[in-house]
Amino acid sequence: MDIKYPYEDHKALFLKKSAHEISEWGNGSGDISLHSDDLYEDISSDYLSLTTCRDLSNTPTSYLQSKDILDLLTDNELDILLNIEANFISGKNVNGLKLKKARIVEPCKERGFLSRLDFRIDNVNGQRMTIANDTPSKEEIFVFEKLFEIAKNIKSHAIDNRLGSFLIIDNYKVLHARSSVKHYPSSGYDHPKDAFRLLYRSKGPRKRFFDIEQARYI
Repeated sequence: MDIKYPYEDHKALFLKKSAHEISEWGNGSGDISLHSDDLYEDISSDYLSLTTCRDLSNTPTSYLQSKDILDLLTDNELDILLNIEANFISGKNVNGLKLKKARIVEPCKERGFLSRLDFRIDNVNGQRMTIANDTPSKEEIFVFEKLFEIAKNIKSHAIDNRLGSFLIIDNYKVLHARSSVKHYPSSGYDHPKDAFRLLYRSKGPRKRFFDIEQARYI
């Protein structure tokens, strides 16, 4: 049974000719830093699924709990972080520029806490997460820069990238990343069916309901 929600999004990720050697993008071959997806969007992407359809390059996706980063802050630094708002900025995948302001970490009654972290710095819009305050304090700048330093050096976990394997994560508690594609036989592909590395990304918000009568059985 396949239930397609109107607010759900599915996308094929593969090396495109227009993105050859570009970093910080799922359709490029360069490194992708730890991040949560689509923090600049109006609709929350609470859950994210990455399915390996094909990976002849043997380049696995890696993941890390945001808690592992936050645990390396002192209590005082965490208190400072709780009061920092950030601008979350779209990248190459969006035409133009989208921006959303939100707290990096905030308490959540149902889920304990929510974290919004994006350590990508791309060649289109630059740093994808910036301090929203135009005049941040020295302490805020220090904590913010410390997050990037931790993310750069912390060891993440790699998933099995065999055919049919998939990773389902809470987008507000788990970050994901990818090293540069190890090997590619061409400068890119025009269609996913030809790609030597193909992932399928699905995402959607947590609290929505669907009329089961509208389900499509396959």
